[in-house]
Amino acid sequence: MHRILIVDDEEEIRDELAEYLQRKGYETSCAADGLDAWKILNVESIDAIVTDVKMPRFDGHALISLIRERDSDSPIIAMTGHYSEEDLDKLSMAGASLTIKKPIHLRSLVDSLQKLLAT
Repeated sequence: MHRILIVDDEEEIRDELAEYLQRKGYETSCAADGLDAWKILNVESIDAIVTDVKMPRFDGHALISLIRERDSDSPIIAMTGHYSEEDLDKLSMAGASLTIKKPIHLRSLVDSLQKLLAT
């Protein structure tokens, strides 16, 4: 069973994603920002990360860059409601495996996770 870390400063989104992924057979952990996520990543075995980009204290860009310094393989899906070509390029350069636009389509998210985890 794969363990997914969900990082979003909006509790409702975190809870909705966690519930949906659990129904699809994933184990989940949740964090409210990149700093909390980093703490979790240092103590738990995580197979993939789904992170918001815009968050207080420690945003998704910083989290992705920090993860990539230590781990070049784990799938990272960046979620953003603020997207320009420049934003998408920055996320890709930081190391996001995939960027998806909010609002999230849960079925598409699970399909993407399955594909990324299979490689």
